[in-house]
Amino acid sequence: MADSSHNMGNNEENESGGRRPPFPYIFRTVMDYESVDSLRAALAQPPYRDISSPTFSCKSVGTYNSGSSPGPIAAANLPLCDWQVPHLDLSTSTPQSIEEEVKRLMMLKDYSILDSDQEEKFERITALASRIFEVPICLVSLVDIGRQWFLSNRGLGDVRETSRHVSFCAHAILSLEDVFVVPETHSDPRFKDN
Repeated sequence: MADSSHNMGNNEENESGGRRPPFPYIFRTVMDYESVDSLRAALAQPPYRDISSPTFSCKSVGTYNSGSSPGPIAAANLPLCDWQVPHLDLSTSTPQSIEEEVKRLMMLKDYSILDSDQEEKFERITALASRIFEVPICLVSLVDIGRQWFLSNRGLGDVRETSRHVSFCAHAILSLEDVFVVPETHSDPRFKDN
């Protein structure tokens, strides 16, 4: 197994031959793990918390009211692994399981697209979507272990990745709804501190 605590500041080559860009943050990536077993073992390391477990109580961490129906929410003050989503609204999302996360991450790894160079075709898509929807930020983002990585970025400057904990997409992939909509991010406890 490759060392999962690499320093991205070294601009080192990863196992797919791509270069990790220099950022001041260290996020784990699926590209650091050579096998399904090594990835599964890494995801299961403490402080992993199975929030779908009958012994896990969301009552102690607060509730989220999305309007008409309150639902339990996993709070950020709980110790969570980098791949677990803080403030997960359990009334509209499915809890993460290690097996589902391993399967999703291995599929992402098979695409061999993480940490690739920007491509003009994706830049055109985000530019067009930004104009059509009249929004200042538009992204094509891929949710990795501890980060969301931007294949294309319109409106965030040179940023290519951010922590998964502040990712809208990490919530979207767990949503029970076909379309993930956040009407007001400033008052939504999942995103108000992003």
